[in-house]
Amino acid sequence: MLLQAGLMRTRAYFRNDRILPETGFVYTYQYQSVDNGIDPAVPDKKKGYHGEGFTVGLEQHLNLDLSERTGLVLGVQLDQEIKEHWGISLGPDQDAHSTIVASTWTSEQRSVQPVFFSQNAALYGQYEHRLDGEHTLTAGLRFDGDDEFGHVFNPRLSVVRSPERGLGFKLLYEEVFKAPTVFEQFDEWRGNQQLEPEEIATGEVELSYRFGERAVVRGGLCYSCLTDLIVVAPNPDPQQVPTSPLGQYLDYYQDIASTIVRGLSLSGDFQIAPRLFAFANYSLTRGKDGDDLDNISAHKANVGVNYQHPHVNGNLRARWRGQIKAPTSNLYFHPKTDASIQAVGYDYVTDSSPDGFMDGHFVVDLTLTSRDVLGTDSVLEPQLIVRNLLGEDYAGIGRQSGSGVRPVDELQPTVQNPSGFIPAYHPQPGRELFLVARYRLSR
Repeated sequence: MLLQAGLMRTRAYFRNDRILPETGFVYTYQYQSVDNGIDPAVPDKKKGYHGEGFTVGLEQHLNLDLSERTGLVLGVQLDQEIKEHWGISLGPDQDAHSTIVASTWTSEQRSVQPVFFSQNAALYGQYEHRLDGEHTLTAGLRFDGDDEFGHVFNPRLSVVRSPERGLGFKLLYEEVFKAPTVFEQFDEWRGNQQLEPEEIATGEVELSYRFGERAVVRGGLCYSCLTDLIVVAPNPDPQQVPTSPLGQYLDYYQDIASTIVRGLSLSGDFQIAPRLFAFANYSLTRGKDGDDLDNISAHKANVGVNYQHPHVNGNLRARWRGQIKAPTSNLYFHPKTDASIQAVGYDYVTDSSPDGFMDGHFVVDLTLTSRDVLGTDSVLEPQLIVRNLLGEDYAGIGRQSGSGVRPVDELQPTVQNPSGFIPAYHPQPGRELFLVARYRLSR
C-alpha cells in the first residue's frame, strides 16, 4: 500500500468575546416607580449586562495519500475556554475591566462575577475513496471530549456522483451536536449544570444536473431528528431542585425536547455571459406533520449576480425570508385573550395585529472589490460593502416576551416596549457602509 504524506497544517487561534456594559442589554423597566397593586414600587434602576470569554486552541491537520484513489485525513484539536457568566448590575455600569459587580441583581450587594473554565479535546478522521472518475465514497468520525458534558461520537457517510455533464447525486448521513451554553448551565434563575449536548441526525438526498460549465441545477430533500433539545420546563422535583421565594427554579433548562425537521431545497448556478454569473436558491422547512417550526421561516429564498470585470468584481445579493412563527412563550406576537391577561396579572402590549407570526423581510447587499487599482502587479484591493442597501426595517424574533410586563395605568397609558425584560424582537441594523482595504504580502 502506498502511503504518502500530503498537506500538513497547523492552526493556532485565540478569540475574545465581550459584552461591554454600555453595549449589552439594558432594561429600564424591570425596576420602576409603578405600583401595580401586587408588588411594592421600587426606585428606578436599569439592569445592565456585561460578560467576557476567551478561547485558545491548537489544531493539527494531516492529509495522507494511501493510493491514487484513496485519501485519509487525520486531525486533533485542543481547546481551552474561559467563560465569564454575564455580570448583572443594577444602577451604575459595571467596570468593563473588572470581575467585581458593584451592585448585584437582586441583592444590590458587591460581589465577584463567576468565571468558568472548560477544556475540550477532539480527534477526527475522514476516509475518501474515488470509486471511479465520477463517484466518491467518504466516511468520517469525530470524537469530542469535554470536562463539562462528557464525550460525543459523530459519524458521517456520503456517496457522491459528480459528472462534468449530466445527472449527478449525493447521499449523505451525518450526526452533529451542540454543547449547552454557559447561560443555560449557570443562569441564576434557570441554569442546569447537568445538561447534555443537543444532538441531531440528518439524512439527505440530492439530485443535480450539470449543463457543462454553463449551468448546474440541484434539488434535495433532508430529514433531521433532533434529540435532547434544551428547553425551559417546569421543575419536576422541587425536593431535588429547591425553589426560592423569588421564583428561582420554578422552571429551568432541561434536556427533554425532541423534534423532526423536514426540508426541501432547490438551487442553481448559471453563467449568463462571459463575465456575468448568477445563482438562486429556495428552501422549505417544516416539522414532522408539516407544521411550522418555532423561530424559523418556513420559506427562504436567495438570489444574486456576480460581475467579474478585470478591475472590478461586483456582487449583488438579495435574501427573502417569509414570516417567522413565534413560540407560545412570546406573547407579543400572539392574540391577547382573557386567559393570557389573567396569567400575566394585568394588561400588556402586543404587536399591532398579532397572529402568531413575525413579518418576513427582504434585504439586499452589495459588494464591490477593485483589483489591480495601482497597476497589474498591485497588491492593494479596496472594497466597498453595503449591507441592507434598501434600508429595510426588519427584526429578529425573541425567544420569549419575559415575565416583567408593565401595567397599563394612569402613569403609563400605553406600553412603548415589548412585553417583558427579554426583548420580544431584536431590531436589525439599517443601511451600513464599510470601506475595506486588503493588502496581499505577495501575489
